[in-house]
Order: sequence, then structure tokens, then C-alpha cells
Amino acid sequence: MNTSLPPQEKQKLSEMVKFFSRAVNQTRDFGSTHPLAKASIERCFTLLNQLLTEKREIILYIAEQKIRYEEEVLEEKNIVVDKMIDFFLSIKLYSLEFVQGFTQEEFIMFLNILSQKAEDILSAGGIEELVKQANIVHLSLNPIKYKLIGKDEEIVAKDRGVIEGEEKEEDLLLLVDGSLKEKDNSLFMDKLLKDPLQGVYAIIEAMRILNKIEKEKARVLILSIINKLNHFRDMLYEFLSLEEDNEQTAHTYHCAEILGKELSRQLKKIEVLPEFEESLEHIQTILRMILDQTEARKLLRDFLKGKQTLRKKAIFLKRVKQREKTSSDFEYFIKRMLRLKGMSEEEVEQLFAQRSLILEQARKEKEREIRQQLFSILEKLFQHTLTPSQALEEIEKVVEELIRLKKKQRNAI
Repeated sequence: MNTSLPPQEKQKLSEMVKFFSRAVNQTRDFGSTHPLAKASIERCFTLLNQLLTEKREIILYIAEQKIRYEEEVLEEKNIVVDKMIDFFLSIKLYSLEFVQGFTQEEFIMFLNILSQKAEDILSAGGIEELVKQANIVHLSLNPIKYKLIGKDEEIVAKDRGVIEGEEKEEDLLLLVDGSLKEKDNSLFMDKLLKDPLQGVYAIIEAMRILNKIEKEKARVLILSIINKLNHFRDMLYEFLSLEEDNEQTAHTYHCAEILGKELSRQLKKIEVLPEFEESLEHIQTILRMILDQTEARKLLRDFLKGKQTLRKKAIFLKRVKQREKTSSDFEYFIKRMLRLKGMSEEEVEQLFAQRSLILEQARKEKEREIRQQLFSILEKLFQHTLTPSQALEEIEKVVEELIRLKKKQRNAI
């Protein structure tokens, strides 16, 4: 008898399957300790645990190239789920039974097994054997393989052949996160500030389908991504220009740093058609500007607070120089921000013109401090306020500090 699941239950199961597919694919791509994978693992396990609290077991199975629970298809139009299904079929995994008591440790062990290449899993005795060796006791694999799919594996191969390569454009476009489709930027901003990694994931998933859809629609999509990133960059600049430093500002810049670093890293793995390469470079430039602003905020906050001592100037100029290694325009940007914050054109130019002199003076001052520490230790030794072993221990600390200073000097050259 064909009975439908209650909408709320189906929604929860669908959400769990969605995050399960992300956890599987991201663990395979990056490892289970990566922030993207960890976020999906946490979300999936939370949902699965809730479901297992309500039921004693959850059985998912593949039939007609779709993940099902009972007779309901879950996440029917999801290319991430489809990718997971293809992998499961390649390792002869047709159904899974999660049993009450299934732990997060068991889940991560299972994901780490799945992170291996399909041929390695098969040559090691198969997925069922590997799970058995790992002693994952609250998970049963292929419990209903024959009942629901049939003994003849050619059925699976045939089903797979019919579905494979039939990704429709309208189905792919449905998978694009709604916040990227809206002309209004507020939806994407809300998503980004709530969970920056989900913002990263939304963009990466959209970028991956560019080559599979009509070029004009792909252009609209990539322009939408550029527009939203530009809007976020401009919002950061507005925060940076103002004299405000509150919780909202701090959180926004924290999210910006995660977005800039993680999305920049992920985009290096994305391949696009030649006509989209310029747009991809544009996105990378915007991300570099976003990271420039997050670094500028840290530098300005420390440098402009209180008296500008020699040491403070040296630290500031060193960090500017370090950032210039990855962003050639950073010095120009930080000079502009210093002027905006109240320094005169002459003061700014003088500061950077004297960079070498300031760094050299700071180095000599630090060396004087170290020598003074040594004299102080020796004086205490002569006065018998330190034992020889205590003095030796203190001297070793000072020498280690001197070695670190010399290494920094060599690296700066």
C-alpha cells in the first residue's frame, strides 16, 4: 500500500539526506576535519540523531537512481545527492540502516572509509567488510539489497545508464541557492552573516554548474555572484570608514575573513569555460580586496590606538609589507585609510618613506633590551639571588628570543 509521509517528517528526512550527501562529498574532497565538511557532518548527525530518537531505525535505499525512504523519494533534484548515489553504486552500496545508538564517532569513521577511492574500497574486500573491520555496530549496509532492488546487479547498471547524463538545465538552475538569484542582496547578506561557510558553499555549487547551462543564463548567474560580493565589499569599506567598532562590525569582519580565505581557496579548484575566466578572475580580485579590508581593520585598530611608539610603527609597517606579498595594492589602500582616519598626506608619506629606518631602529632597540636582560641575569647571579642553574635557564630563554629575532631579520631581507 502506497502511503505518503507526513510533510514535516519528509522535510526532516530530506534535510538529513541533503547534509549527508554534503558530508560524504566534502569528506571525500577535503577530509572530515575541514571546516566545510565539519559543518555538514554536525548538521547531518544532529538531524539523524533526532530521527533516531523518534524511530528505532532509519533505512535509506537506492532505487531507480534515487535515494528513498519507505516509498518516498528524498532530494529528487539535487546534483550533490546524485553524485553521492553514483559513488555508492560504484562501491555496490545500495542501502543503509542507521540504528538507534549510532554515534558521531561511528559516523565520522564511516565517512573516512567512504573517502577512499572506489577501487581501493572494492580491493579491500568491499564497503561492508571495511565497516565490519571498523566495528561500526549501529550501521548495517545493504540490509534490503535483494528485497527492493533485486539480485541481478545489471538492473542497477541499466537504471544508471538511463539516468546518467540527463541533467536538465531547469533542474540544475533549481539547485542554485535562492539568495544568489534574487536581485535584492539582503538574502545573501543574511545567509553570509549567519553562516559564512554556507555562503561559500552556495557560490561554489553555483560556479560548478556554469559549464552545464546555457551561456546567457550562466552569465546572469555569475554577474549576480559578482554583484553580491561587490555589495559586501562596499559594506565592509563603509564600516572601515566609520569610527565604529561594535559587536556587529566585529562579526561582519569575522565572516568576511572566512568568506575571503575559504572561497579563494575553493575557487582554485573550479574550472570554467574560457568565456567565464575573466569573471572568475574578477571574483578573485574582489575577494582579495575583502581580505585587504579585514587585514586593514586589524592594523588600523592597533596602530591608531594610543601613542604611536617606535615599536608600534615597526610592527605596523612589517605587517603592511607582509600583506603586500599577496596583494600588491595593499600599501596604496592602507595609506588612503590612514588619511581617512585623520593623518595628513605628509605624515602618511613620511611614515612609509622612513620604513627602513624605523625597522632598523626597532631592531636595535630590541637588541638593547635583550642585552639588558642578559646583564640583569648576570647581576643577579653575582649577587647570589639566582643559582647557576637558574641563571643558565634564564640565559637560554634570552638566547632563544635573540635567535627568533635574527630569523625574522633574515626572512625580511
